[in-house]
Amino acid sequence: MFCEELGRYLYSCNMNTIKVNANFLEVFYEIDDDNRVKALLIYDIGKKGKTTDLYDLEENILRDKVEHIKKQVVTMLMAKENADVDTISVVCSDRVFDSKLFDRSASGDEVYLVNLKEYSIVFPEDGSAGSQKYYDIVKQVLTAEKYKNAYDSGDYSVFRKEPTRWDIEQQRAKRNNSINRIIFKEYFLSVTMAMIIVNVIVHIVLESLGNTYSPYFMHEYGAAYWENIIEDGEYWRVFTSMFMHFGFDHLLGNMFTLFLLGNALERTVGKLRFFILYMLSGINAGVCSTIYHWAQKDNSICAGASGAIYGVMGAMIAVFVVCKVRSSISLRGLIVYAIVSIGNSIQSEEVDNAAHLGGFTSGLILAIILILVLPNGKFMRKGSGSS
Repeated sequence: MFCEELGRYLYSCNMNTIKVNANFLEVFYEIDDDNRVKALLIYDIGKKGKTTDLYDLEENILRDKVEHIKKQVVTMLMAKENADVDTISVVCSDRVFDSKLFDRSASGDEVYLVNLKEYSIVFPEDGSAGSQKYYDIVKQVLTAEKYKNAYDSGDYSVFRKEPTRWDIEQQRAKRNNSINRIIFKEYFLSVTMAMIIVNVIVHIVLESLGNTYSPYFMHEYGAAYWENIIEDGEYWRVFTSMFMHFGFDHLLGNMFTLFLLGNALERTVGKLRFFILYMLSGINAGVCSTIYHWAQKDNSICAGASGAIYGVMGAMIAVFVVCKVRSSISLRGLIVYAIVSIGNSIQSEEVDNAAHLGGFTSGLILAIILILVLPNGKFMRKGSGSS
């Protein structure tokens, strides 16, 4: 029982005790540095099935009873020690008392309400006790009794260690490391990042050899020109031109768009599908561009990854519509972006609109074919809600 354990602990602390004519009360006291008597009055009101005469009393009557007994104890101690007395009444029961009622102590001394069902101090809850030393003692014995009761009953859930600040920091660090690994894997160990790296390396190499802003230089090193492709059979130019850019600003714009759209599509369809979509869209964009310029009989020299990137854009729209996949990029925003991009391309004479339209259409169609030909559960899991 808690009251007995508290009494043993107080006795072990060399506190004095006096006898009272009540089997529900124990009194322990000591003289403090100010030569005042500090007395703990432990009221064992009882628990259900093991009650005392006080258990069934109404709360106001119980309060008056506690106050009456306390006055008697104070009188006894003043006569015995010839000193002023401060009391702390520790009222213990599995009943739930009105703390406001006991807070209005007639003597103005402290009252602790102890819930023996939950082994907790109900009042004062926040530990704002005037005599913090005795409050801590009561709380310490309560905790020990709680663990002892749990051990005897076989309920070991209370033995679970509360996480310390260090534990919380370690858990947060592990979670952050896990998130960082996921981000690194999805963004930097991806086909998208591989394509960006290849484009950047090719551009650096070309810049070291000459001027990438010069159409003649770019043509010499593999940019697309319809006469070379159709009449001379240099079909490889359709492929090499996908990784060549006219200057750093051209490269930067394309790679930024590829990073945003490519990663979103790759996480949705997987690395293999994305690689197939990107490469075939870029090649089809180059073929469409070559046919268009052949029909126009112009002298345009073409290069850039924008055809493949428009293929990624078309594929994302197809994935949204066919699979209803949720993504970090909304369908409405993607459609608006595609319309604005294509509109700006049409108005610019320096942009290869045939490659853009060819890549976009290729990505749209290829995505639907790949989703139907290579189905798996990934789309079903992600397609639980509409976009």
